[in-house]
Amino acid sequence: SSCHGNDGGGSHGVGPNITAVTSANVVALAATEGKGKMPSFKEILSDSQLRDVAVYVAQTLAIQKAGAQEAPAQEARALKAGAPKAEK
Repeated sequence: SSCHGNDGGGSHGVGPNITAVTSANVVALAATEGKGKMPSFKEILSDSQLRDVAVYVAQTLAIQKAGAQEAPAQEARALKAGAPKAEK
């Protein structure tokens, strides 16, 4: 939460707003491999924890901000059932 803030809206110019990210796969890939200034967390978090982070961002943060409904929730459930997958 120190980089993206507790609500995902970004924090003190460190991390960007992530509330518009409704794809759990995109979040999982960024958390696993790193993106831009964000480091990889694959050596710190287990696969299950990485999936949980991805599901939380896609389902909770993004849905709260965007008012999105079922499509991200379906993807998040599918991701939670298996390993993070890279989008091309």
